[in-house]
Amino acid sequence: MRFTSRILVVVFLVGLLSFMTVKVSAGTWLIYDDGGVNSGIYDVSPNHLGVEFMLPYGETHQILTVSFYIYANPTSFRAHIYSSDAQTDLFTLDVTPLGTGYWLNIYVSTSNIMVRGYPSSPAFLVTIEYLTNNRPEIGLDTGWLYRHSLAGTPGDWNDISDIGNLMIRAETERIMFKEKPPSDPQNKPNLPVGGELFTANKLALLSPYLALTALIGIISACLVKRRRTC
Repeated sequence: MRFTSRILVVVFLVGLLSFMTVKVSAGTWLIYDDGGVNSGIYDVSPNHLGVEFMLPYGETHQILTVSFYIYANPTSFRAHIYSSDAQTDLFTLDVTPLGTGYWLNIYVSTSNIMVRGYPSSPAFLVTIEYLTNNRPEIGLDTGWLYRHSLAGTPGDWNDISDIGNLMIRAETERIMFKEKPPSDPQNKPNLPVGGELFTANKLALLSPYLALTALIGIISACLVKRRRTC
């Protein structure tokens, strides 16, 4: 009876692990600025300033953090995350900066916001909606020109990248599913994504194989024990 119970437990664990979603590459920051703030920029209520973020085609990511560089005049504003259509609001939060010259981080991992990479359109947008005219000022980097900065309102965005890059960043975590990913389109554009790459979680990837090895070991040990008792 003990032998049968052990086999059933291990088989259950192997089956469970084989159907689990495996999270890979935690903490990838998507960045379109060079880290050096040159000036500040602001707008009037109810306008937004924002950055559109690209992801590799076909990849699914969970958004962990969005970050705004507060340059001057710290005042309450409304942070948004919009989907790839630049209109569907996935996340909204009113925040109040506590000072200037720092990155204000908003942690959104508990909201389970999943976004997907597309070949020629952004995966998501992160924006600051102005509740008070001309306050706060967001950092502006004029060193690089990635052309991802926008101003306006949902459904009516204008490219403002000619003046520089808004210092708004996002941290994502890639989610790897068991199902086969879609095939890449022909002539896939080489679009800048930003961020850094991290190695996969080897333990998560090897878990099903470790469980299978344990199953084989238990069966072998029990067979040897039975032969000795015969």
